[in-house]
Parts: sequence; structure tokens; C-alpha cells
Amino acid sequence: RLRGRGGAGRGCGVRGRGRGHRVCPQRRPAPRREDLLGGGGGGGGCAVAKPAAPVAQAQTNPSLERDPETNVHVIRWRVDAATLESKDTSAMSGPITVKFLSDRVFKIIITPVTQGDSRGRRNFRSNGVGKVQLKCLDTDGPDNEQLNVEFRAAVNNDGSEEGIRPARDEDPIRNDLKVYGVTGLGANDQWDFRSCVRDQCFFVRVEVKPVMPTD
Repeated sequence: RLRGRGGAGRGCGVRGRGRGHRVCPQRRPAPRREDLLGGGGGGGGCAVAKPAAPVAQAQTNPSLERDPETNVHVIRWRVDAATLESKDTSAMSGPITVKFLSDRVFKIIITPVTQGDSRGRRNFRSNGVGKVQLKCLDTDGPDNEQLNVEFRAAVNNDGSEEGIRPARDEDPIRNDLKVYGVTGLGANDQWDFRSCVRDQCFFVRVEVKPVMPTD
């Protein structure tokens, strides 16, 4: 019969041999928390990598077209779908220069809204429903230039006018950018951004037209 001398080999199939005995892999001490986090002091701990959260790519600059007959400027912005997996509370396009009487720089802003049980968690990850706004970055132009504009917007998967709001048979939104700096639709006009994703992106389309102020 084989007799263990150190009493350390029970239950793992390895005989005990007193001091310096082998340790069964199943009985190794549990790793310390600081070692798992890489903070064991001697550098011997192995860091545990956390799963990387989806990172939105750098937002592309929007494109611009102008209809010479109607003087409507069409701005299209391609948005990376990874934006909708972030905890950001808004996303902004790159700048686009639109020529009214003088050059004006605009950016499109999309913002998630709070709905239902998402109270207090207004970010894209918790709620992919949101609104669209157009911001003018330089409202201090020539004093004789008006910044009254008509505004429409759409969100879809190809940048077309599908789903444009207000509809073509309805009056567009009018706003004075010199006063507000930002224009958009009403609070109830919201889009489900996730439903518009195709090929890892979706498009925001904004139509803006300078108009004379109404009395």
C-alpha cells in the first residue's frame, strides 16, 4: 500500500510528499481580485479584457444639392448605425455650407427622446426613437439678410424623400434662425431610427429654403 506523508493528496489522485507537494489544478487558490484587474503590484496578474462597446464611426459630412427652380437646399447625412448602440444623448453631423445671400454653416442634430419606461435614460442605446433638428452655426451675418427658412425632414435608408415631413401637400415648418438658431419639427414628430437601418447605416434628409418673412 502507498501511504501519503503530507496528507495533501486526498481527493485529487496525487500522493502527498510532505513539503513541496504538487498542487492539484482543481485545488489551486482562487485568483485575487486585484490580480484579475491587473493591479497586483508585481505585474504578474493577468488583466481581464472587458467586452468592447460598439463605437460609432466618425460621422461623415453631409452632402448638399440645390434645386435651381425651387431654391430648396437638400442636405443628406449618412449616419453610422453604431451610433444607436451608444449612450450618447445626441449626435451631430459634420458642417455643411449653404449659400443663402451669404455662406451659412449648418449641422444636422439627431436626439433620442424619452418614451414609456425609458424615463431617465434618454440615450440612443435605451431608445432608438428621436427627433431631427437643423442648427445654424453663424447667425451673425449681414444685417440685411433674413434667416427665415422653410424646413422639412425625413429619415430612411437611402436619403430619398420617402416619409418627408411635413408632407408635400402640407405647409412646411417656418422658423427664424436669427432668433432661435435651430429649427425642427414639432415635439410629436419622431422617427424610429433603428427601423431605418440598412447596410449598417441610415440617412437623415433635411430640406431648407430661405423665404421672406411674413407679417
